[in-house]
Amino acid sequence: MCVARFLGRQSVVRVGGDFLWEEYIERTRESLFLSEFYLVKRNFSFKEKLIFRLTRFVCAHTDRVIFSTSWQKNIWSQVYNIDPSKIQVIENVFQNIQKKRMCQNKKFFMSPSRDRYIKIKIC
Repeated sequence: MCVARFLGRQSVVRVGGDFLWEEYIERTRESLFLSEFYLVKRNFSFKEKLIFRLTRFVCAHTDRVIFSTSWQKNIWSQVYNIDPSKIQVIENVFQNIQKKRMCQNKKFFMSPSRDRYIKIKIC
């Protein structure tokens, strides 16, 4: 965003998750859905306060904020006070697995990219 401003270009931010929520869950080990997270004032650490402020700053100063779901857009637009004219929802593409079997009769392993409490406890 800062480089785009410096170069006179537009900036776009795609929101694919909620880093603040993940960090809070990782620290507190609290089982808490994202939909409940912002409903109550939380006792944030210094790091979490910084994440919140930076997220709000970026959302306020970028030209467009893209969400993959309306559900998350509704949560963030209120919490971070995002200008509705900047918001757009572009949903992820899902292909019909019945039509296209990519790994038929082959074994494959999947693992989370980050070892996080939330991926073990909530999921």
